[in-house]
Amino acid sequence: MSTGHLGRLCRHALGMSTSAYIEATRMTEAARLLAFTQMPIAEVGYRLGFTDPSYFTRRFHKAREQTPTDYRDQFLDNSLN
Repeated sequence: MSTGHLGRLCRHALGMSTSAYIEATRMTEAARLLAFTQMPIAEVGYRLGFTDPSYFTRRFHKAREQTPTDYRDQFLDNSLN
């Protein structure tokens, strides 16, 4: 299968490009790891293939409109109540 064909199939089935789907999936997994583990934020980024923690933070912020730290803190605050 060519990359162009995969892109057309992905866009038809999901309404987004292959790279956008991969990015969304990575950010969903990042959110899960941040919410349910005590793993350092940099380690979350490394596990998802980011070689630079600050780049991971920027990508997460763009996808979720909050930093990884702020995202994790909302779960910590809820667990205290």
